[in-house]
Amino acid sequence: FQDMTGAHFEETSIREIRDGSIAKYLLKPFSLQIGLIVRELGWRLMTFLVTGIPFVLMLVVFAPNVLKLPAPGQLLILLYVLVFAYLLDCIYSLFIVAIGFIIEEAESLSHLKWMLGWLLSGSMLPLEMLPGWLAKLSSVLPFQFRYYIPVEIYLGKIEGFAIVQALAMQMIWVAGLSY
Repeated sequence: FQDMTGAHFEETSIREIRDGSIAKYLLKPFSLQIGLIVRELGWRLMTFLVTGIPFVLMLVVFAPNVLKLPAPGQLLILLYVLVFAYLLDCIYSLFIVAIGFIIEEAESLSHLKWMLGWLLSGSMLPLEMLPGWLAKLSSVLPFQFRYYIPVEIYLGKIEGFAIVQALAMQMIWVAGLSY
Protein backbone atom coordinates (compact mmCIF):
# COMPACT_ATOMS: atom_id res chain seq x y z
CA PHE A 1 0.00 0.00 0.00
CA GLN A 2 2.83 2.36 0.80
CA ASP A 3 4.22 2.26 -2.73
CA MET A 4 0.77 2.88 -4.20
CA THR A 5 0.17 5.97 -2.08
CA GLY A 6 3.58 7.64 -2.18
CA ALA A 7 4.44 10.70 -4.25
CA HIS A 8 8.11 11.33 -4.86
CA PHE A 9 8.29 14.26 -7.26
CA GLU A 10 9.65 16.77 -4.76
CA GLU A 11 13.35 15.92 -5.13
CA THR A 12 13.27 16.12 -8.92
CA SER A 13 11.30 19.36 -8.77
CA ILE A 14 13.70 20.90 -6.27
CA ARG A 15 16.63 20.06 -8.57
CA GLU A 16 14.69 21.64 -11.46
CA ILE A 17 14.12 24.76 -9.36
CA ARG A 18 17.83 24.93 -8.54
CA ASP A 19 19.02 24.58 -12.13
CA GLY A 20 16.23 26.71 -13.62
CA SER A 21 14.69 24.02 -15.80
CA ILE A 22 11.39 24.36 -13.93
CA ALA A 23 10.77 27.46 -16.07
CA LYS A 24 9.52 25.25 -18.91
CA TYR A 25 6.67 24.10 -16.65
CA LEU A 26 5.90 27.59 -15.40
CA LEU A 27 5.41 28.80 -18.98
CA LYS A 28 2.87 26.13 -19.87
CA PRO A 29 -0.86 26.98 -19.81
CA PHE A 30 -1.64 24.69 -16.88
CA SER A 31 -0.96 24.68 -13.18
CA LEU A 32 2.48 23.57 -12.06
CA GLN A 33 0.89 21.64 -9.22
CA ILE A 34 -1.44 19.73 -11.54
CA GLY A 35 1.45 19.05 -13.91
CA LEU A 36 3.60 17.61 -11.14
CA ILE A 37 0.80 15.39 -9.87
CA VAL A 38 -0.12 14.15 -13.36
CA ARG A 39 3.52 13.42 -14.18
CA GLU A 40 3.86 11.45 -10.93
CA LEU A 41 0.53 9.70 -11.50
CA GLY A 42 1.67 8.56 -14.94
CA TRP A 43 4.80 7.09 -13.43
CA ARG A 44 2.77 5.40 -10.67
CA LEU A 45 0.31 3.94 -13.17
CA MET A 46 3.08 2.54 -15.35
CA THR A 47 4.82 1.04 -12.31
CA PHE A 48 1.55 -0.58 -11.23
CA LEU A 49 0.90 -2.00 -14.71
CA VAL A 50 4.44 -3.35 -15.12
CA THR A 51 5.06 -4.70 -11.62
CA GLY A 52 1.87 -4.62 -9.53
CA ILE A 53 -0.52 -6.53 -11.76
CA PRO A 54 1.97 -9.31 -12.65
CA PHE A 55 2.88 -9.68 -8.95
CA VAL A 56 -0.77 -10.01 -7.89
CA LEU A 57 -1.47 -12.47 -10.74
CA MET A 58 1.52 -14.59 -9.72
CA LEU A 59 0.30 -14.61 -6.11
CA VAL A 60 -3.22 -15.64 -7.16
CA VAL A 61 -1.92 -18.42 -9.42
CA PHE A 62 1.02 -19.80 -7.41
CA ALA A 63 0.01 -18.98 -3.83
CA PRO A 64 -3.77 -18.59 -3.78
CA ASN A 65 -3.97 -18.76 0.03
CA VAL A 66 -1.52 -15.90 0.58
CA LEU A 67 -3.62 -13.10 -0.89
CA LYS A 68 -7.03 -12.55 0.68
CA LEU A 69 -9.37 -10.94 -1.81
CA PRO A 70 -11.50 -8.23 -0.15
CA ALA A 71 -15.26 -8.11 -0.50
CA PRO A 72 -16.53 -5.69 -3.20
CA GLY A 73 -17.67 -3.07 -0.66
CA GLN A 74 -14.42 -3.37 1.24
CA LEU A 75 -12.49 -3.02 -2.03
CA LEU A 76 -14.35 0.21 -2.90
CA ILE A 77 -13.59 1.68 0.52
CA LEU A 78 -9.98 0.58 0.21
CA LEU A 79 -9.62 2.22 -3.21
CA TYR A 80 -11.18 5.42 -1.85
CA VAL A 81 -8.73 5.49 1.07
CA LEU A 82 -5.77 4.78 -1.23
CA VAL A 83 -6.70 7.54 -3.70
CA PHE A 84 -7.02 10.12 -0.95
CA ALA A 85 -3.84 8.84 0.75
CA TYR A 86 -2.07 9.49 -2.55
CA LEU A 87 -3.57 12.99 -2.64
CA LEU A 88 -2.32 13.63 0.89
CA ASP A 89 1.19 12.56 -0.08
CA CYS A 90 1.02 14.79 -3.16
CA ILE A 91 0.05 17.70 -0.92
CA TYR A 92 3.08 17.07 1.33
CA SER A 93 5.29 16.96 -1.76
CA LEU A 94 3.77 20.19 -3.12
CA PHE A 95 4.52 21.91 0.20
CA ILE A 96 8.15 20.82 -0.09
CA VAL A 97 8.35 22.02 -3.72
CA ALA A 98 6.88 25.39 -2.70
CA ILE A 99 9.48 25.71 0.05
CA GLY A 100 12.10 24.78 -2.56
CA PHE A 101 11.47 28.14 -4.25
CA ILE A 102 12.58 29.84 -1.02
CA ILE A 103 15.09 27.52 0.65
CA GLU A 104 18.00 26.14 -1.34
CA GLU A 105 18.34 22.90 0.66
CA ALA A 106 14.67 21.92 0.68
CA GLU A 107 15.57 18.34 -0.27
CA SER A 108 16.19 17.68 3.42
CA LEU A 109 12.46 18.26 3.99
CA SER A 110 11.82 15.38 1.61
CA HIS A 111 13.86 13.11 3.88
CA LEU A 112 11.91 14.42 6.87
CA LYS A 113 8.67 13.57 5.02
CA TRP A 114 9.90 10.02 4.42
CA MET A 115 11.06 9.52 8.00
CA LEU A 116 7.84 10.88 9.52
CA GLY A 117 5.85 8.84 7.03
CA TRP A 118 7.67 5.62 7.90
CA LEU A 119 7.35 6.17 11.62
CA LEU A 120 3.84 7.64 11.86
CA SER A 121 2.15 5.72 9.03
CA GLY A 122 2.52 2.34 10.67
CA SER A 123 4.79 0.94 7.98
CA MET A 124 7.81 0.62 10.27
CA LEU A 125 5.82 -0.63 13.26
CA PRO A 126 2.11 -1.05 13.80
CA LEU A 127 0.84 2.07 15.56
CA GLU A 128 -0.18 -0.05 18.55
CA MET A 129 3.49 -0.84 19.19
CA LEU A 130 4.52 2.81 19.45
CA PRO A 131 4.84 4.45 22.87
CA GLY A 132 1.45 5.70 24.11
CA TRP A 133 2.06 9.39 23.44
CA LEU A 134 3.41 8.71 19.94
CA ALA A 135 0.53 6.37 19.11
CA LYS A 136 -1.95 9.06 20.18
CA LEU A 137 -0.10 11.67 18.11
CA SER A 138 -0.02 9.44 15.04
CA SER A 139 -3.73 8.68 15.41
CA VAL A 140 -4.61 12.35 14.78
CA LEU A 141 -2.01 13.08 12.09
CA PRO A 142 -2.66 12.26 8.42
CA PHE A 143 0.30 9.89 7.98
CA GLN A 144 -1.76 6.91 9.16
CA PHE A 145 -3.79 7.02 5.95
CA ARG A 146 -0.79 6.06 3.85
CA TYR A 147 -0.33 2.59 5.31
CA TYR A 148 -1.99 1.82 8.65
CA ILE A 149 -5.63 2.59 7.79
CA PRO A 150 -5.56 0.81 4.38
CA VAL A 151 -4.01 -2.30 5.97
CA GLU A 152 -6.52 -2.27 8.83
CA ILE A 153 -9.40 -1.98 6.34
CA TYR A 154 -7.93 -4.75 4.17
CA LEU A 155 -7.56 -7.04 7.19
CA GLY A 156 -11.08 -6.23 8.35
CA LYS A 157 -9.94 -4.74 11.67
CA ILE A 158 -11.77 -1.48 11.01
CA GLU A 159 -15.48 -1.87 10.32
CA GLY A 160 -18.74 0.04 10.46
CA PHE A 161 -18.72 3.46 12.05
CA ALA A 162 -14.93 3.35 12.58
CA ILE A 163 -14.51 3.29 8.78
CA VAL A 164 -16.82 6.30 8.45
CA GLN A 165 -14.80 8.15 11.10
CA ALA A 166 -11.52 7.32 9.36
CA LEU A 167 -12.85 8.42 5.95
CA ALA A 168 -14.22 11.66 7.42
CA MET A 169 -10.92 12.40 9.14
CA GLN A 170 -9.04 11.72 5.92
CA MET A 171 -11.32 14.08 3.99
CA ILE A 172 -10.86 16.78 6.63
CA TRP A 173 -7.08 16.47 6.30
CA VAL A 174 -7.22 16.59 2.49
CA ALA A 175 -9.55 19.61 2.52
CA GLY A 176 -7.59 21.39 5.26
CA LEU A 177 -4.17 20.89 3.69
CA SER A 178 -5.28 21.67 0.15
CA TYR A 179 -7.05 24.90 1.02
